[in-house]
Amino acid sequence: MKKSIGIVFAVLFFGLCLVPSLGIFSGKTNVNSEKRMLAVMPDIIADKGINAEFTKQYDDYFTDNFAFRSDLITLDAFLYAGVFGQSVSDQVIVGKDGWLFFEPTVNDYKKINVLSDNEIYRLYRTLCIQKSYLENRGIDFIFAAAPNKASIYGEYMPDRYLIEGSRNNFEKLAALFAENNFDYVNLHEVLRSGREAGDLQLYHKMDTHWNNAGAILAYNALLTKVGTLDNSFHFNFDMNQKPRMEISWQGDLSGMLYPTANLPDMQYIFDVKKDYKAIRPIKSLEDLTIQTTCPDGDLNLLMFRDSFANALIPLLSNAFASVNYSRAVPYDYTQIDAGTDVVILEIAERNLPNIIMEAPVLPANQIDLKVSPVQAGLETKVKTGDQGGFIRIAGLAVLPQYSQDANYDIYIRLQSGEKTYTFETFPILEDGYFPGDEDKANAAFSMLLDKNSLPEGEYIMTAIVYDQTGYSIGPVSGGEVTITHS
Repeated sequence: MKKSIGIVFAVLFFGLCLVPSLGIFSGKTNVNSEKRMLAVMPDIIADKGINAEFTKQYDDYFTDNFAFRSDLITLDAFLYAGVFGQSVSDQVIVGKDGWLFFEPTVNDYKKINVLSDNEIYRLYRTLCIQKSYLENRGIDFIFAAAPNKASIYGEYMPDRYLIEGSRNNFEKLAALFAENNFDYVNLHEVLRSGREAGDLQLYHKMDTHWNNAGAILAYNALLTKVGTLDNSFHFNFDMNQKPRMEISWQGDLSGMLYPTANLPDMQYIFDVKKDYKAIRPIKSLEDLTIQTTCPDGDLNLLMFRDSFANALIPLLSNAFASVNYSRAVPYDYTQIDAGTDVVILEIAERNLPNIIMEAPVLPANQIDLKVSPVQAGLETKVKTGDQGGFIRIAGLAVLPQYSQDANYDIYIRLQSGEKTYTFETFPILEDGYFPGDEDKANAAFSMLLDKNSLPEGEYIMTAIVYDQTGYSIGPVSGGEVTITHS
């Protein structure tokens, strides 16, 4: 009897092991629910004979494509979540009461591995330069960070995730904003206050983002700010209307964790009229560029945004005469035209460090620096190159008393004969420009020089560095720039 049971068990075991292979041969395909390219079937014969990597490539192909793979992953995920309260995905955290969280936001929640004080300063200064550039052209600039879900609903995070630090990146940046009276829209305060004052859930349980109720609070805060900056602006939306609730939303986190389950999430449906039209058909709210017009709208908006703004598009598009939504990175300010009235820069809280990864496509601010800097033996490096109608100037300007923790404001001065021009630079070390000098990122600078902003000619470059001791000036090694107009 025991022998018969053993044989039956063995047959069942090996039969189950053969199911994925039989599924492939019978034409059953794996549903690709992962945000990556799956391995493809390799060829045995390569260009120069037998493919020596065939067995490895076939193993990768089979691992990615065996039949019922996604179904088995989903079943495994349900078992782990139900029995152990844990996730099988390194991108998804299983929280309390069915809440899911995005793993890359954990450091923000725990307040660990935060940006240094200098990195926060450089982030702040990068925003200041953009704001100054726009204000000089009569354009309002509004910055807003969309909160991570755990920043608003942290009580649903698993108990094992303990808050270890004192302030995360957003809190450090907000403190610097307050210290310098930098005007912005604090969506953390808006959403926390909205949660306390109302009874609507503001984020999806199984998605990274806010739902329509959270988006409407963000929309109201952003447009209220536009109205305070320009009293000619008016928008109409009934903030007191009661939405209906549908269980219809497909969350990104549930899709990553339970790829074939198609679990619907809750969504609020508000009465939003579509008075706008798209200039080009909108294939997806994830499109790199979306442009809309509305005959009843006021002002013209350029919005640098990410996926948090998807839910804002139907709302904002009704309020502005025209909107240009851009997901392009780096932020491209050449999209500004004579009619632009407002620029909104919205970015997810978890992505704040990206602001100092790459300088915006923005012509350098020419300024009148009324100081008398002292000569200093700066250690400098510079690289220049054409970038469309601009010259990219990137480099390092290191003071003799350089400190990794110090804040440096760097200006580039170009001189040709008696003519002198001074420009602000972004405090950004462009990726790949100076390998081995990443530890001196706080002494880096980057700027785009508009070729048409200066007369043709040859210019000698000097760098002016400001720190707590004052202004220092020194020549830039190899810093010659030639400008010709096409």
